[in-house]
Amino acid sequence: AVVNVGDAFGRDLAARLDGGSDVAELLSVALVATNSQPPEDARLIGQLQGARANGIGVRFTGDFGEAVLRSSLLGTFNAENLLVAAGILLAHGFDLGRAVDALGECVAPPGRMELIRECDAQPVVVVDFAHSPAALSKALQAVRQHASGEIWCVFGCGGDRDRGKRSEMGAVATEFADHVIVTDDNPRSEDPQSIVEDILAGASRQAEVIRDRGDAIRHAIRAAGANDAVLIAGKGHESVQLVGGESINFSDARAARDALGRVA
Repeated sequence: AVVNVGDAFGRDLAARLDGGSDVAELLSVALVATNSQPPEDARLIGQLQGARANGIGVRFTGDFGEAVLRSSLLGTFNAENLLVAAGILLAHGFDLGRAVDALGECVAPPGRMELIRECDAQPVVVVDFAHSPAALSKALQAVRQHASGEIWCVFGCGGDRDRGKRSEMGAVATEFADHVIVTDDNPRSEDPQSIVEDILAGASRQAEVIRDRGDAIRHAIRAAGANDAVLIAGKGHESVQLVGGESINFSDARAARDALGRVA
């Protein structure tokens, strides 16, 4: 078993698994901050080497040698994912160098912290499926790691779904983003403006409203500076916008690429 012992849950899990008859071997891993002391039982240690506009770097040390992984994935949570994946490969007999080479080829699935960027002179643009308060919070905090400027958030909430989370989404967006644009996201049979008002009820400060999702994405990308980041949240990999009884072709990633092409 490979367990991340970098947090309390992982340490508790490792303690319960250690020596258990159903576990042939326990391989503990941990992601630590620079100059921080790793847990004593961690056999593979990862250290984030800084978040760049186009990805992350992780330095591995421990029982298996040393290596540096460069990845196009974004966020500390993906550094932890890569660390555990490396541990699994090592547990299956791969050496660290081969594991790092293989993991360096990993790319984000469509719509899951998907980086959309044409050149260095443009803002970091990320498309993510985050459509709950917790997921939006994590996505915004992850995106902030990759930008030295301001954070823009384009999002909405689905119709005919949990109304209670809408104000929470508004609160999260205005807490963790510098600029918030509320837009439509599959309103279905509900009045889209009512959904927007539910979101704004939780906002701690003023947010911009651009109901047309394509226009909202274009506006954010056009207004963002080269050192800024734009998170387009909620639809992720989806290829349609559900309005009333209609299914309208629409892709956040396609709209973002089109907008970036116009400002290149």
